[in-house]
Amino acid sequence: MSKSLRLCTALLVTTLACGSPNSPSESVTGDWMAPSGHTDSWGLHLSQSGDTIVGVTCVFNFAQQTPTIPVGGQYPHVRFTYNNRTFDGKYEKDRDQIAGDVGTGLDHFSVRFSRTDKSMCATNAP
Repeated sequence: MSKSLRLCTALLVTTLACGSPNSPSESVTGDWMAPSGHTDSWGLHLSQSGDTIVGVTCVFNFAQQTPTIPVGGQYPHVRFTYNNRTFDGKYEKDRDQIAGDVGTGLDHFSVRFSRTDKSMCATNAP
């Protein structure tokens, strides 16, 4: 067996045994909350299987909750659209937060989700 073939075989066996080198070592599964403006709070309820992230988000405004909105992404990215504005976020492992931006131009703001044990959206999750 040639040296390059042995190296490729060893790499393949290692990848199969240990998983892809790009597989997430942390999971975003759980509940997240973030303030998003003057009177709004946002919640996320996420599940993760491999790299695939699914879930829902909801927004509380003046004590009223919006219907849940689907969330999706490929680890570490999380994305949803609310009120014609898209949230593009990314899990930050070092901070254990999901941070990103909503909207564009003058209608742009940043949102940072932190883990919480008080779910805002879990009761409405699929």
